[in-house]
Amino acid sequence: LSIHNDDAINLKLIPDNSVDLVFGFNVVYFLFPLDVYLKELNRILKPGGELQFCVKEEAKYFDKQVYANTDWEACLGKMENNGFENVEKTEVRFKIDGPISYSTLIGKKKGA
Repeated sequence: LSIHNDDAINLKLIPDNSVDLVFGFNVVYFLFPLDVYLKELNRILKPGGELQFCVKEEAKYFDKQVYANTDWEACLGKMENNGFENVEKTEVRFKIDGPISYSTLIGKKKGA
């Protein structure tokens, strides 16, 4: 396990094709422009490596100036356009007391 405190727009410390899994919890909303981040994440993932973004459904109703990516279908489309396959949004995986519930946007890097 390696934890880096960097902006994922440029992960120059991580070699190409070296990571099995990238997991982001409550982060995809803020990645702008999303395509640039997805290209970098694709670069570091091994072929067949998995990208997972855990998202809260309620983010769709937050300030769009801050929460830029809350259209899950658009996010999945951008994942496909940037080298990911088998992209999907899971059903709600867990729910916290009250109105907050989470799903996961998943894609695998092509080439496995």
